[in-house]
Amino acid sequence: LDYVETPAGFFLVGIKYEGRIKLEAQDLVVSASVENLLNNEYRNYLNRLRYYAPEQGRNFILTLRIPFKI
Repeated sequence: LDYVETPAGFFLVGIKYEGRIKLEAQDLVVSASVENLLNNEYRNYLNRLRYYAPEQGRNFILTLRIPFKI
């Protein structure tokens, strides 16, 4: 049983941008996002590791998708 008190509430802010680039006959999809933009330290109630370490801080993600047309 889990007798440890639940972590305090938290508020996370994220942002995402996605755009398409036409390159000859191919469409490229580029996206950039930031999770936990304010870099808050928090512990997720559903994560068992919350007893030992907080969740990740600010996280930058850059993605390039190239769909194949057959």
